[in-house]
Amino acid sequence: WHNHLNPAINRDPWTEEEELALIRAHQIYGNKWAELAKFLPG
Repeated sequence: WHNHLNPAINRDPWTEEEELALIRAHQIYGNKWAELAKFLPG
């Protein structure tokens, strides 16, 4: 999906679990979004 949006992306509000996963991953990887995305489903 390089240069295109994936139509299967989950557009529901974030769960608390997803929010915490992002915070933890950001503490490790900083703003490396390719790495952060690996921790988030959808």
